[in-house]
Amino acid sequence: MARILFIEPFFAGSHKQLLDTLISGIDFEELGYELLTLPGKKWHWRARTSALYFAEVIPRKHVYEVLFASSVLNMAELIALRPDLMACRKVLYFHENQLIYPVRKQQERIEATILGCFPLCPWRLSYPEIFPEECLYRTENQLVKQLKYFCKNPSASRNLSVNLDRFKWMSLKSQYEEALLIKKADYQCSAH
Repeated sequence: MARILFIEPFFAGSHKQLLDTLISGIDFEELGYELLTLPGKKWHWRARTSALYFAEVIPRKHVYEVLFASSVLNMAELIALRPDLMACRKVLYFHENQLIYPVRKQQERIEATILGCFPLCPWRLSYPEIFPEECLYRTENQLVKQLKYFCKNPSASRNLSVNLDRFKWMSLKSQYEEALLIKKADYQCSAH
């Protein structure tokens, strides 16, 4: 049985490319993996409903140790619906830094925030895009402070520059392996 569960609610384009790269670039033979996806269209609906969908299709009997998903999935909602997955290590992948995207309508940013797509992330997450230090937080108070700042100043991050070399596959591969590959002593999450 698979010990790693990959979930992608928007399986197209670069979301698909990342999973294809991980699956072909890392040896999962010993642990096994399962990939559950939804077609890559209507991301707003995927963000709103994918946790409910995946809660129903993820097998009730499993031995998953790691859950890997993009931020399109509301991981907290999935875990609330499926408490049997709570003990698994969770790797939440932020596909892109929405702070640097041009805003066509203010409503889009507000809707994304309501759906839980915050433009900030905790210090220890896997993601291939650029999140400068100004976009990272460690505590709830820092998160609230930074959310207020970026909501009032959406262009604040557009002048930041970062060396992209550290985001190439060969630089990131070991970090993904560390996040996804489990030591036998760490096996904890299995349904009965």
